[in-house]
Amino acid sequence: MLSVAVLAATVSGWVILTVYDHKIARASIALPHVDVSRPPAVPAGTENWLLVGSDVRTGSDAAKVGGARSDTMMIAHLSSDGTTQIVSIPRDLYLPIPAYTDGDGGTHRARRDRVNSAFNSGGPALLVATLEQLTGVRIDHYAEIDFGGFQQMTTAIGGVDVCLTASPYVETVTLDNGRRVHATNLNDPSSGFVGQEGNNHLVGAQALAFVRQRHGFLDGDLSRIHRQQAFLAAVFRKVSSGDVLLRPAKLVAFLGAVTRSTVLDDATDPADLRRLAGRLRGMDSGAVTFATIPVTGQVAHPAFYFLYDPDAVRAFFARTMGDDDGPSVAASAGADPLASPGTAPTPGASSAVTAPVTAPTATV
Repeated sequence: MLSVAVLAATVSGWVILTVYDHKIARASIALPHVDVSRPPAVPAGTENWLLVGSDVRTGSDAAKVGGARSDTMMIAHLSSDGTTQIVSIPRDLYLPIPAYTDGDGGTHRARRDRVNSAFNSGGPALLVATLEQLTGVRIDHYAEIDFGGFQQMTTAIGGVDVCLTASPYVETVTLDNGRRVHATNLNDPSSGFVGQEGNNHLVGAQALAFVRQRHGFLDGDLSRIHRQQAFLAAVFRKVSSGDVLLRPAKLVAFLGAVTRSTVLDDATDPADLRRLAGRLRGMDSGAVTFATIPVTGQVAHPAFYFLYDPDAVRAFFARTMGDDDGPSVAASAGADPLASPGTAPTPGASSAVTAPVTAPTATV
């Protein structure tokens, strides 16, 4: 969403882009208080972005905001050959979180937990450190958008269309008020999403409910990730079209919503944003691919977690980032002793899926 806004702003000129950039909040992703070393810098001509969708706009105050969660995490790799790979990280991935010292001087020991708890407890810096240890690749830039702003953004552009198919799977869910309900991929009382088979026009609250839905899917968060990837492609095409770019009222409303809802790392400048926006223009040509990291299985009790093989994940990122011959990159951040290698796959578990996004549709 952020890169879409940058692309839109560049149509109106560099001065406007700079003005909007100065209004965006900033956060540090440096690791002065995290007890790990960072992977080596990426080769010249490439860069890695961590794109986060959060429940609360937090930035550098993330650790002080109770309940802030990174519900959506994607690592975008801009390759030197002009292609871009976007890899989603399930929020329920169970992994080691490094020891760290918070802003008040309190020390926290290393532990195992869901990946989104790193953001909740230590903010962007701890989330970046956790994902760098998982993947073995260095993250250069950070962009966070809160979901409240996401709703305003989709309203500003008039929504997007997605195509859905019905699934026979039904999940029983207990809501916060204790009421038990049944959720399907087309009707989820928990998120509030109500759709239909075939075309769905999503705008405002329904667009937000669509990308946040977690219940009614056989494989849970993995289907939600596929939805988010398809929806992101649909939004990018809508904003890149004349329907938004050539309509000043829509464009200004969209840019304003992005500005109010975005946090960037303190080292990212307008030139970085323009590179990201330029790369994502390649969605229609297949120059942008989406994938999800491989998981080996899942555990439902006492809480739901996705498990993974640390060596397989490091090898996956080495291939995805175009470094098949790079064991030194995988080894640079050390082995992952707290992960769960060799776990047998379970029904509904997913392996990595990579495919160019060529149409703004979602079948989950």
